[in-house]
Amino acid sequence: MSQSRFKTNLPLTHRFLAQGLRAREFPKYHMVGKTSAAMTAAMTGEVESELEADIEKQHFGYYKDDYPWLWKEFKTAGYVTLLAEEMPSAWGKEKGAFRNQPTDHYLRPLLVQAKKTFGNEACVGSTPAHQATLDYTRDFTDKYHDGLMFVLTSIHETSRTQRSAADFAAIDSDISSLLKFWQHKQLLQNSIVVVFSDLVDVATEGGTEDDTVLPFMSIALPPRINDQYPDIMANFKVNQNRSSSPYDLHQTLLEVLDFKPRQKGQYSRESSLFHEIPADRSCQQAGIPKEHCRGKYTVHPEI
Repeated sequence: MSQSRFKTNLPLTHRFLAQGLRAREFPKYHMVGKTSAAMTAAMTGEVESELEADIEKQHFGYYKDDYPWLWKEFKTAGYVTLLAEEMPSAWGKEKGAFRNQPTDHYLRPLLVQAKKTFGNEACVGSTPAHQATLDYTRDFTDKYHDGLMFVLTSIHETSRTQRSAADFAAIDSDISSLLKFWQHKQLLQNSIVVVFSDLVDVATEGGTEDDTVLPFMSIALPPRINDQYPDIMANFKVNQNRSSSPYDLHQTLLEVLDFKPRQKGQYSRESSLFHEIPADRSCQQAGIPKEHCRGKYTVHPEI
């Protein structure tokens, strides 16, 4: 879903992110590949072709348990982890991408069983799958509100361009309600909220301007960051106008566990958004493929 489609289809969510949570949007956030590339890169720091996990072949595909998933780092650090998707796995397998349960709480088996029981993957009984996914996320965060939590919730229904305005309105209302619930419960006082979209289908969304071919990404930081780390807020403001990617998002989330206050932004493809990204970093240096680049792709040496 592109930036423009996100704002059009999810206006309540977008408004609450901007006004209620004062989230920073990154309008030059790029794709790094097709299908699940953005999710994989954000959660591992690599794309599928680079990952060298011990993949176990099966008749229906392969498992991805051994990928260096970000939630493993957070679990090691003492966080309770959750992965919730309302459609077949973002990594492309009807039965799921994992042989073993990947996180402490994992919604997918429930939805697979619901499909067998009710014969429809779009609903769990009379409850739309996206709503069941958000309810599951809400219950998890309510239960563990006093502890450390890593939550990854994916709503694929937002990417279906053939959905009606009423469908999008329901999804928008449910997502914004979850965000408001977190704020009401004061769960965001020490939390970082990242909202990002995956693939932008130019064929169906059309357009050539950046906001129609680049995905949406925003980050809301705890209010106290303004006072404790003014440099972070200054760097965020600068980086909003610098090309970034899921690789940078991955490094940013890793730094939640191990913040390096004096580190400078990198020319390499993983540069934490907590630090100023060099203004002249090219798409090539950032790991953004040429076909997805909306800026300078290469840096030519001076002659």
